[in-house]
Amino acid sequence: MVNPMKNKLFFTIIKFALLILGVATLIPMFAIDINSVDALLYCVYGYIGIAVLVLLVMAVANMGKSGGGMHLGLIVGGVIAVVAVVSYFVLASTSSVTLADGSVITDELVLKGTDTMLYTSYAAFALLVLVMVFGEIRNSFK
Repeated sequence: MVNPMKNKLFFTIIKFALLILGVATLIPMFAIDINSVDALLYCVYGYIGIAVLVLLVMAVANMGKSGGGMHLGLIVGGVIAVVAVVSYFVLASTSSVTLADGSVITDELVLKGTDTMLYTSYAAFALLVLVMVFGEIRNSFK
């Protein structure tokens, strides 16, 4: 049988670790030279990779729980994530970007992909903060 207190501690640690890693990958976005697109993209790739990895670890850790509600929640969460990413891709701009060195990025797939990753990372970080705040508020009333 799974110890609920141990599970709660595990997920609290994972949430705070994800928050710290998210902040750690977002800080360089604002600390580096804005013309360094490569460094900015590596920060976004890192954040998305960390978020996906933590999501998979948490999903696997929850697979042993009884009840079908968890599986339904995982499927609904996955569908919402896919819809969000597709929406961000549709909303992304294809306007060419001129870099500081004078080179121009005109490849529409690169422009849309970059915008999509940025929107996804911002939304994921904002959602993480909201979930943590909501969880702390809910736990304070128990």
